[in-house]
Amino acid sequence: MPDPLFAVHKDTVSDWPASDAKRAGIGGSLHRLRHTFCAHMVMTGVPLRRVQILAGHADYATTEQRSTMRTTP
Repeated sequence: MPDPLFAVHKDTVSDWPASDAKRAGIGGSLHRLRHTFCAHMVMTGVPLRRVQILAGHADYATTEQRSTMRTTP
């Protein structure tokens, strides 16, 4: 992996979306945003291998398991 542009603790990164969501008066977290992003990719036909890479899943089976989500009509 390339060197990061700047050092940030993982908890700090997780706090950014939460504090923005709180200020906006909506619920949210980095985890929810990440899964929503991946779900939208799967629903629009992005190959699972690409979703796996973007989601950071080490195991393809994890991506497959998460891809069984269905939209409600």
